[in-house]
Amino acid sequence: MTSTLLAAAAASASLLLSVHAGSSSPYPSDFAWGAATASYQVEGAYNTDGRGMSIWDTFSHIPGKTANGDNGDVADDSYHRFKEDIKLAVEMGITHYRMSISWSRIMPDGKFPLNAKGVAFYNEVINTLLAHNIEPFVTLYHWDLPQALANDSNGATEGNKLFGKGWLDANIADDFVAFAEACFLQFGDRVSNWLTFNEPLTFVNMGYSAGIHAPGRCTGCSLGGDSAIEPYVAAHNVLRAHGKAVARFRQLMQASPHMLNGKIGITLNCDWAEPFTSSQEDKDAATRYLEFQLAWYADPVFFGTYPASMVALVGDRLPKFTEEESAQLKGSWDFFGLNHYTSTYVRKPDFSAPLAGKGGSWGADSYTAQTATSIEGLPIGPLADSGWLHVVPWGFRKMLNWVAERYGNPGIYVTENGCDVPNESQLPLAEALNDQFRVDFYREYIGNMAEAMKEGVKIKGYFAWSLLDNFEWADGYSKRFGLHYVDYTDNMKRYKKASAKWYHDYIRSNSPSKRHKLRLGAPGGEKNDPASVRHRTVKASIASAILGFMAALVVVAAVMTGRALAKHNHAQQQQAHLQVASGGGREGGEEEEEDDYMSVRSDLLSPRTGGMGGKSVSFSALGHSAASSAAAGRANRRSPRGAGAGASAASQMQSSVSMGVLAGGGRGGTKMGPSKSMGQLHHLTQRKSHTNLEDLALQNEDPDLF
Repeated sequence: MTSTLLAAAAASASLLLSVHAGSSSPYPSDFAWGAATASYQVEGAYNTDGRGMSIWDTFSHIPGKTANGDNGDVADDSYHRFKEDIKLAVEMGITHYRMSISWSRIMPDGKFPLNAKGVAFYNEVINTLLAHNIEPFVTLYHWDLPQALANDSNGATEGNKLFGKGWLDANIADDFVAFAEACFLQFGDRVSNWLTFNEPLTFVNMGYSAGIHAPGRCTGCSLGGDSAIEPYVAAHNVLRAHGKAVARFRQLMQASPHMLNGKIGITLNCDWAEPFTSSQEDKDAATRYLEFQLAWYADPVFFGTYPASMVALVGDRLPKFTEEESAQLKGSWDFFGLNHYTSTYVRKPDFSAPLAGKGGSWGADSYTAQTATSIEGLPIGPLADSGWLHVVPWGFRKMLNWVAERYGNPGIYVTENGCDVPNESQLPLAEALNDQFRVDFYREYIGNMAEAMKEGVKIKGYFAWSLLDNFEWADGYSKRFGLHYVDYTDNMKRYKKASAKWYHDYIRSNSPSKRHKLRLGAPGGEKNDPASVRHRTVKASIASAILGFMAALVVVAAVMTGRALAKHNHAQQQQAHLQVASGGGREGGEEEEEDDYMSVRSDLLSPRTGGMGGKSVSFSALGHSAASSAAAGRANRRSPRGAGAGASAASQMQSSVSMGVLAGGGRGGTKMGPSKSMGQLHHLTQRKSHTNLEDLALQNEDPDLF
């Protein structure tokens, strides 16, 4: 009877979903709807609470390197305003938030010891996100390398002294693994998805070939460099670091699944390359352009080798992986992270190809020519504010299909997609907030993504770039990509743009998850005539009736199950009493195993104090019940470590796995010491399985935040 009732409830839930989401929606129930940011672009507080300098701190302070001399010293001040920013994310209805961790904030010199205040900051951010039902999606490296790792004291020039090492140094791979491991063990109990690197194509080429991003190196650059050699060396070390970090992640996860149990990948960027003509030469050039952009990094991650076209054209300047490195890289992914913004026409150049291995740069080696104008003289798409960004929604669809075909449909997270609006920084506030250009961009790009999904491309999530206007690298604050406007002249005030409201409505209309309830109002495009309104009202009434029926079924099933369990337990107790009365027991004097199941369950459900100076905070204080958290499917591993002043000794011990112990709670305290052994790690993870679910709420210092 109980199974029949549960089956009926499941069928009712399925019907409710169909009423809610509509049969035309291609999005699965676990689709990740998100927005993205990056540490250096939004945090600010560049010299606060023990943070060390990064290469972008150094580079942006060199006159002439960024628009208007802008830098990330303050940025959006999210270090102090992250709760305000998370409130914007909650109001927009996203399910996931992509963020990055500043290496120099938790490791000021790029190496141990850890900076306790930096670790505590990211604990606060992650815990606040989770307390409000948003999953953190964490990037380990979003371009802000600690300056200490770039310094070369033996450099012959000032440029080499500042930036002679970094990604040019083979040892950087091991430094990155140490940083990654620290993040895995400090935050991995609550983070399900990790990205090792963001857009290595961009930070390698712009930093070591064109010289317009940190560290500003290229042939002829004032800071030194060699555009024919250094990009390939830097990229090779990035890939080695990725392979090592993924191997370490999986090793730790296998040894300690309660502390670390998630997915990991790398996010790569690529413009779609449309052949300029139908000639085979232009088709080959377009494929080569995609390989020099995307396959340069994706082929080693999926196949363990560089693309054949690069091996042939770059020659001996392309480093070689050892057999061990190749094996480590092959399969070092759980999903494919893709950043995509624009497309271009590609053709075979008019000049002869350079001799194999004799090109002077990455661009010359690829032997391609790009243009934004078709053979008929038409632009490939409208131009955004950035000169490189043309709006080409159909190119996004083709890009997704190309990735799926080349890499076996691995499951794609679109980790960045967005645009800047022409002249937005010069517009009055009211006009800037009415960003219809961006609304149209998202509507068309997301629409083409949906079509790709219908064509069979497996897409797991979508992240808009960006949650906020922010520091856009060499462009400083002159370009705005945010769904929310940041007024840099008036105390960093945040304002919702029309695009944020549109994105909220689109998510709500296309997400069958429980967080987005059936919409009773008229979404964009729906008719508001009386017949249509009545039709929607009837659908809503049906959904409400089904929901009530499901609730009744669940109650009946729970009661019946409880009675059955009570009968079973009573019978067992009677049998035990009979055995005791007759002198029975376990043979050989074996002690009866302690049954601590009930005590564990009681611990999971009981409120706990501490973590906030002894103040008790429950889920209800944050607008969530313990039951709703359990229904959200969070395992015990997501319970936060004690980062507050009143954290228990046990939770402080949990927070110090592998890295040492925080000397002080909260965002105070000192740096952390060396790592613990794997044996200690295993012991602590066994304790971790009894962590209280309600700890998630304890880390939020402002229970009335929302």
